[in-house]
Amino acid sequence: MLDLFNHEIKDFISQHTTAVIATVDSEGQPHTSTIYFSYEEKDKIYFLTKDRTTKSQNLEANNKVAITVLDKNQAIAVNITGTAKAVEDIAKRDSVMQSVLKISHDNQADYAPIVKLHKGGFKVFMLTPTQAKMTDFTKPMGEVKEKLKNF
Repeated sequence: MLDLFNHEIKDFISQHTTAVIATVDSEGQPHTSTIYFSYEEKDKIYFLTKDRTTKSQNLEANNKVAITVLDKNQAIAVNITGTAKAVEDIAKRDSVMQSVLKISHDNQADYAPIVKLHKGGFKVFMLTPTQAKMTDFTKPMGEVKEKLKNF
């Protein structure tokens, strides 16, 4: 697989572990929530949820998704649109679950909020990007820097 993100977007995503995800239900209504994610080389972004959450049900009806990764210390964000697909390979699911749960535990010194949800079993998704846009608002007025990458 080709590397889809440019080096600035890759560096930014690999330094962050939380995002806001937007899904759409079967009636076209948007829904957002916060996720922990893991980024792997070759532009694979993985996240997990419980199988009875709104986002999981939405992704079953419509696999289009958008995420925003925001730096909490400076006004820089990456917006990624694409499609999400459930990961069926058991070894890969287990690996992603361990990675994401470790990330959330390390960030919170507690288990991820998802562990506390009583919404069924865990489900792992892989996001395949179709577009990524990095916006840097740390520049002086009138010099906002945006980089757009279409796949």
